[in-house]
Amino acid sequence: MPDFLRPDQIGVIFSLDQHLPPRMPFERLYIVARAISDPAVFDTAPIKAALDMFIEEGSLPVWISFDGRKSMIYPQPDFADAILNPETTQWRELEPKAREWRKKYGLD
Repeated sequence: MPDFLRPDQIGVIFSLDQHLPPRMPFERLYIVARAISDPAVFDTAPIKAALDMFIEEGSLPVWISFDGRKSMIYPQPDFADAILNPETTQWRELEPKAREWRKKYGLD
């Protein structure tokens, strides 16, 4: 890993994680970015670019975390609702993409 991407240099540790047992479907397997000492690091260009890369790839949920708390940033709330409730979501235009995501993620 290049020096400029070391966690002590960028202030974030990226990892693939899971919560066992998952408390919600998006905790089965996910990417998490953990701020080491300051959550403002999530607003810096290099960290935003890394998070955007994971979001654009789109196959796993993406969370950010600091001080023992985490927040899901992907899927966004409307898409998450379509994934969790494909038959009743108000976001009908997202249903086909949501069903595809569910299948890839192993929910169906």
